[in-house]
Amino acid sequence: MKLLTLIRHAKSSWADASLEDFDRPLNPRGLRNAPEMARRLAARFDPPQRILSSPARRALHTAQIIAEHLQIPDRIDQDPRLYEAAPAEILAALQDTPTHVEHQFLVGHNPGITAVAEQLTGEGLEDLPTCALAHIQLELDDWSAAAWGCGTLVWIDFPKNKTGHVIEG
Repeated sequence: MKLLTLIRHAKSSWADASLEDFDRPLNPRGLRNAPEMARRLAARFDPPQRILSSPARRALHTAQIIAEHLQIPDRIDQDPRLYEAAPAEILAALQDTPTHVEHQFLVGHNPGITAVAEQLTGEGLEDLPTCALAHIQLELDDWSAAAWGCGTLVWIDFPKNKTGHVIEG
């Protein structure tokens, strides 16, 4: 069994219209939400062996904030396939994960993150909000065997969820 926590990047800024989409930074809300979600992750898990992130500024910064809070800044790998990725590209990136990794976080973008969560689990999730977490248990021993339908949604959490209770799968 492998564990995957999909993370949609925190809220980004549209304030500077001259920036390319790839270079958009986090906005103040995103800078507040990312540490909060990192605290929630730390309360539920030991640190993952790997954080896989899109290299886009807003995704990578989200990954860095989470890694800093979990005290694992050296565990971030960037994969250019994750920027504006279709679900098949995200699945391919997952399939390339080293076998020794038991749990990884993947930080990316919508609509791909939501679509991957839906296709791995068969759940209809509609739209994961910014900085949402979707934790999935994958019924496989090797990441190379990852395929649509191999996962079970365990829980979802997101910044506006103020109840303190995650939504169980």
